[in-house]
Amino acid sequence: MANNNILIIGSFPPPYGGISVHIQRLYDLLVKNNFNCKVLHTGKKIADSIIDDNIIRIFELRKIFKVRKTNPVVHFQVSALGNLFKIYFLTKFFRNQKLVITIHSGTFAINQNNKSIWKKNIHVGNF
Repeated sequence: MANNNILIIGSFPPPYGGISVHIQRLYDLLVKNNFNCKVLHTGKKIADSIIDDNIIRIFELRKIFKVRKTNPVVHFQVSALGNLFKIYFLTKFFRNQKLVITIHSGTFAINQNNKSIWKKNIHVGNF
């Protein structure tokens, strides 16, 4: 494998529920299989009990720049693209890395199908 550096972007538990559970499971699996994995926590809060240098909070800019230098595969975990601006900004910040996005909500497809062609192209066209 050429690159085993992975950055997962999304909320990390708690609170338990939603995609944060999937992110924690994926993180645990990757670490168990000897990947260099970090999580960029984009949520508002994270438990004080979580003491892990691999969990980076969204405003820890020095750490984020350091991670970008490792040329990780960047894996976005989102639900219905509710934070589209944040996702767009982060895709531009990690523009030289391989980007993967996992959409966990069925409402994304429903909402996308209900939009006009013009709105569909604005929201998805730049990814």
